[in-house]
Amino acid sequence: IAIAPADLDSYLRLCAVLTDAKENEAARQVLREGITKRPYIVQPFEGEPTATILKLIGVQNCRVRTRPGGYYVEGGHFATKHLINDEKFRIINFYVLDGNLVTHQEIPKFDIILNTIADPDKEETSLRTVAEFIKKCPNVPVINDPGSVMLTTRDRNFERLREISGVVMPKTIRISTATASVNEALERIEGEGFEYPILLREPGWHTGVTLQCANNEPEVRTYLSERKLDELYVIQYVDSSMKGVRGLSRFFTYHRKMRVLCVDGQIYPIVCHIDKSWNVHRPRGFHQLLMIRNRWMREEEFIFVSDYKLYIGSDAAHTLQRLCAETKLDFFGIDFNVLPDGRVLVFELNPAMRHSFAHGETFRYVMPQLNAVTEAFNRMICRKLVDQRSSPL
Repeated sequence: IAIAPADLDSYLRLCAVLTDAKENEAARQVLREGITKRPYIVQPFEGEPTATILKLIGVQNCRVRTRPGGYYVEGGHFATKHLINDEKFRIINFYVLDGNLVTHQEIPKFDIILNTIADPDKEETSLRTVAEFIKKCPNVPVINDPGSVMLTTRDRNFERLREISGVVMPKTIRISTATASVNEALERIEGEGFEYPILLREPGWHTGVTLQCANNEPEVRTYLSERKLDELYVIQYVDSSMKGVRGLSRFFTYHRKMRVLCVDGQIYPIVCHIDKSWNVHRPRGFHQLLMIRNRWMREEEFIFVSDYKLYIGSDAAHTLQRLCAETKLDFFGIDFNVLPDGRVLVFELNPAMRHSFAHGETFRYVMPQLNAVTEAFNRMICRKLVDQRSSPL
């Protein structure tokens, strides 16, 4: 930083180190200082790119953390490492903070806007800034309109998608706990008509972090007492466990979570996790170990990724397509299960979905679909560019 005072990359690295050292106030100060001097980084590119992508990253509430070889923004976004062909496109990483995207006057020329902000619970302020900025760029194509992203909070998903035929959206409410006592929070939950067990989780967190299943009032009290939260999601638990799977003993109960990624209106099945725990979002190592030991689990996933319509049935496949259309996003994912009556139980629906090849490194049968997602994303970029260039002014 002393040598190159406008080098945002150095500020982000220092911010990440300070965050990991739990010096959060100093980390935020460094982040603001660096972004104020220059809020973007242009990734190196040799030759002439097909197009330049303005990639938007919100850091109003998200933190920067270290990882081997560099840093990353923790939560609130979808990663593009395995989505964008960086040998074809130049990328400008713009860090959105305090409305700077609208006021900054020196953004390098770009051809398309990629909004990677994926969690309105963490970055709604940034999404509103992006929405304002897009109004100033009416002739530039956009991937993931911020207004549509803002509709994908868990409670908003429940309100707008629960009436779709064939969909089960578990009742979800968000309650303020910043000033409410434990008793007041419990009264609100009971007044909403929830039945135990219920799921509790802190807004803005994914992958099962902060998620707990409460079977009774004392467990809710413990959760609220141990966590000093400003807000809380309360979600009705819906049992979708698998009993007697494929002829296995009726004494064994398993839980399943399937994931599809939707890219440019098309559905790509990528994961069918089966676990003994109701919280199927356990760390990847648990899934892999269990699946390595159980051939039938690998067979289930192979059938799913090979032909998801055959695996889940035509009615459920049609329901997924309806959800894909209703969501009006260019890239997002759906975590779900199919109930015995054929309805789709939605666990999660938003763009905050990880696309990587880590699972495929162990289970090679997943690779064709993972590669298909990457190819579809790059085709979408090209299609949007062509559509924009061919449209009348």
